[in-house]
Amino acid sequence: SPSLEISEVPLKRFYRAAIGGGGEILFDEKGQRLSPEGGGVSFSSIRSRALLTMNMEAPEGWLIASRRAPHDLDNLMLDDLAQRTQVQYGIDYALIQGQCIDMDEREPPA
Repeated sequence: SPSLEISEVPLKRFYRAAIGGGGEILFDEKGQRLSPEGGGVSFSSIRSRALLTMNMEAPEGWLIASRRAPHDLDNLMLDDLAQRTQVQYGIDYALIQGQCIDMDEREPPA
């Protein structure tokens, strides 16, 4: 039977999605974002004495790094932070994969 008392929160990970339901971000020919602003996430009711790490889970072909971070993102103590902390990430590289098929021959081109 399960214990009636716990000494720590059993949840070890906190997730939020930064891209809307469609998962699409549009850019113009100069690389400026066309889709609506946003993409931010926030967390509330996390224990303030917890040591946290902030990172991104992205597709395998993306190399993502923080652009602006006022704190060490591997060792965040909520007690030591200001009321609101902002971090900006960017994609350094994106590996685009695909395939092509000759529609007349129904096989890859020679």
